[in-house]
Amino acid sequence: MPVNIPALQAQINAIQNSVVRTNAQALFDTAQSSNNDILFQTLEDTIGKSASGEGTGIFYSGHDRNGNNNHNSATQCQDHLGDGNSYNIFETEVGQYVDNIGAQRLSYMPEGTRDQLWNLASSMMADQAGPNVIAFVDGAAGSSTWMNHEITALLENGNTSINTLDTSTLSNSSQSVEDISGESFCFMSRPPPHKTDLQVPRPAFPVPSTQLDGKAVETDFDTLDKQGKDA
Repeated sequence: MPVNIPALQAQINAIQNSVVRTNAQALFDTAQSSNNDILFQTLEDTIGKSASGEGTGIFYSGHDRNGNNNHNSATQCQDHLGDGNSYNIFETEVGQYVDNIGAQRLSYMPEGTRDQLWNLASSMMADQAGPNVIAFVDGAAGSSTWMNHEITALLENGNTSINTLDTSTLSNSSQSVEDISGESFCFMSRPPPHKTDLQVPRPAFPVPSTQLDGKAVETDFDTLDKQGKDA
């Protein structure tokens, strides 16, 4: 079924976040100038997808000042937080959609369309993230998606904090990376379990008394719990 172009334009005009709206409009203009029905359909599908996930949104870009790949650091962060407690762009519906657009379909669209679609998807994730996010962006380049699309969309959506830094203190994207670069606060979010936090499991069935020097001794699980904590 052909895309209703006026309706699609109206849908784009209604997008509140200016970064998302600008990215969507850029794709719309490209589709219109090239009279490309496939791109119109792809754009409509993209803005109709969810860009959020379960838990905390994780962003990353480039390499930090020590040469570490921020993507790898973000992956380690997600492993630390555990399943269902965080997500990245590839784990959102829109990210999966853009990532799965095949080479054959792209060949029917203007050059550079894939980058434009990722800009749109990334800004959508930033717009829908919150209230707090974690960002591995130490060393992010000025031309990066983070600098040009994600951070500006995050600031505009009223996001509460990035790496626990109140976004109300960030005035622009160039200042933002300077302010929030360095060690991410991921590993402060959920410390690994410590042995003193472990409890002696209580069986679900009655436990009989034991015999000690001919005397009945009741099993005291509260005492066992305390011993486990003091170990």
